[in-house]
Amino acid sequence: MGESELIAHSSFFQRDLITKKRAAGLPVQLIAHEDVLVLEKVAGQRNTGIISQDWAA
Repeated sequence: MGESELIAHSSFFQRDLITKKRAAGLPVQLIAHEDVLVLEKVAGQRNTGIISQDWAA
């Protein structure tokens, strides 16, 4: 993560596949998609390692 923005990085396998398809003459694009999980510690609460029912799916 940069100062104020996210920096997307593709995997080796994504780049390898795109390179091979472009070499074969296919017009393809590299799509970068990442899931981001943001956690926040609540002041005054102790971490018990137990997931509350509010968050359990």
